[in-house]
Amino acid sequence: MSGKSIHLLTLTQGKREYPSPSFDQGRGQTPVIHHADKCKLLREKLFPTPPDTGEDMPNLNIRRPGEMACPPPTRREVYDAIFGPDPKEAPGPDGITFLALRWAWWAAEEEFFLLM
Repeated sequence: MSGKSIHLLTLTQGKREYPSPSFDQGRGQTPVIHHADKCKLLREKLFPTPPDTGEDMPNLNIRRPGEMACPPPTRREVYDAIFGPDPKEAPGPDGITFLALRWAWWAAEEEFFLLM
């Protein structure tokens, strides 16, 4: 390599050279092979419809005796909570890092704030 040459690294998305393995659904059921079917199966297994308890959902807007008032967070408080800690700090129990939270804030600040 001469002093005037520059090597450029080109990043490309790799292509899988092998098929994705099928999902075995258990005895007597056909394995799931196609991508759309795998997605549907994962949604059904990971996010099943909750069972009907026969009870109405509680009204979370009613204050109960002895309950402390909790005003909604300000945009500045949410920002400080996300950008205060080190972005490389270990994730919490949910597995989400502060770096990922920062990316979400930068990508959709208004939507992210409304989730609070």
